[in-house]
Amino acid sequence: MSATTRLRSAGPPAAWVRPGSGGVGRSTSAAAERVSAGATRVLAGIGDRQRVRTTPWVPLALAAKTAVDAAGSGFLLAEQLTKHRSLCSGCTVAALAQVATLPLALPEARVALHTWRRRR
Repeated sequence: MSATTRLRSAGPPAAWVRPGSGGVGRSTSAAAERVSAGATRVLAGIGDRQRVRTTPWVPLALAAKTAVDAAGSGFLLAEQLTKHRSLCSGCTVAALAQVATLPLALPEARVALHTWRRRR
């Protein structure tokens, strides 16, 4: 092989890949994803079975956080489909998981909102 011969790299063109993203399109850092998941776990774990009545802000914050997470992952998924015409399997699984958590948080948030309104 001569010094002027270059090997072609595998994968998408360099314009599609952001440094540190590990793939196509926008991607948050792994540290930011871990912090976000940790915040969701903390909100899900705060309080006891009566937290709807004792600390209604916790279920409301959890529902808001899961709604923002689901919207953000939906946006990134739509961006992958429309701009890049490909899907990242990890991003797809994460988006489905985040969308699936929203209906789980809503019933408790609805009761907490009702409790919070009665207190005012």
